[in-house]
Parts: sequence; C-alpha cells; structure tokens
Amino acid sequence: MNPSEPIRVTWRGPLKTGTYPVNDEKMMTEGLAGPGVYILVQRHRQTTVIYVGKANYLEHRIREHLANYIGFKYALRKADPSPGTASEEYILTSPYREGFNQYNNLRQSLENAICEVEKMEFYYCCCDNRPGALHYDLSVKLGHEDFPPAAIIKELEAVLIRHIKNIAHPHQHPDDISLPISSDNFRLERPKGLFDVDLEHFGNWLSRTLG
Repeated sequence: MNPSEPIRVTWRGPLKTGTYPVNDEKMMTEGLAGPGVYILVQRHRQTTVIYVGKANYLEHRIREHLANYIGFKYALRKADPSPGTASEEYILTSPYREGFNQYNNLRQSLENAICEVEKMEFYYCCCDNRPGALHYDLSVKLGHEDFPPAAIIKELEAVLIRHIKNIAHPHQHPDDISLPISSDNFRLERPKGLFDVDLEHFGNWLSRTLG
C-alpha cells in the first residue's frame, strides 16, 4: 500500500574528519548501527560531488568508503576538478588497472587519498522501523510488514539518485546552490513507487546544506 502522504526525511550529520564516533556507545546513540540511506558530499572549489547510497548497517558502509579511498580501490579526483566525471578530472581513474601502481609512490599516493577523505561529509537518515527500534528519521511511520527496512532504503536511494542526477552537471543546478553538482552515482535504478518522497523538502535541505 502506497502511503498517501509524501515522506520527508530528517538528515543527521555531517560525519567528517574530527566528528566520527569515538566508540561503540557513541555509534549506537547516533543511529549508525542499523539500516539507512546516506549522502556523501565532497566540496571542491568548482563543484560539489554527491554520492547517494544505502546500507543495512550504516557504520560498516561508511567505514568501507573511507577504507576504499585510503586503499586506492576508488577513483581519486584531482585537487581542483571541474564539474562532471570526465577522465581528466581524476588522478586515479581506474583503481582496477592503476590501484596497484599507487604503492610504488606510496607517500604521495596516500597524501592524495587523505586529501580526498578529508573532504568527505556523510549525511544519513535511519530507516529502522522494526519493533523496538530507536532510530527512525522518516516523517511517515511505514509498517514493518509492508515495508521492511531493506525495501525502504532501496526505494529511497533510487528516488534520491534520480533526483540528484536530474539537477547535476551537465543539467542546470538550482539557483540557490552555489556550485554545480557532480553526481558520483553511475548506477541508476528505477524507483518502484512504493512511496512518494517530498523532493521539494529535500531540495530545500540540500540548498541549506550546500550553501
């Protein structure tokens, strides 16, 4: 059953260098030990890079992102990239072909990776609607039997990826967002229409967050 009321999302964060949880207790109280959707933001001089993802366990997925950048498993943008995903905007284009080579000049490669990680800001929402769950950041309480967390995060991720791609370079970004957005999502899934998301509310939040 599709809820009649569009869902508004309350976003937590940002998690970034200096604000990551220092222990398990902090991780639990911040809602990172369960399912949710996250937005990874990297601010550059000419563009803001955005990646939307989902996770059954948010803490694991966020740490996976950090480890993959430090371990040269993800592409690395150059220091001052232009909007978009053209190959010339990267210093590490293909981790599968070039990742091993990064260890030949390890100090410089790590410096490049660290610069990328230091730009990361993670915003996230908790989507655990199971009985007794403590963290739930959607405005409409979706019934667990009809909407298990795995279905919620998959649908919400698909809706937000599509929305970000629609306003990202080379399309016209909103006037109230100062820099062009570059979408880091290369996979695009079609939402199933399980529920509606208030994209105007999301857009207002995104504008305030990006400035």
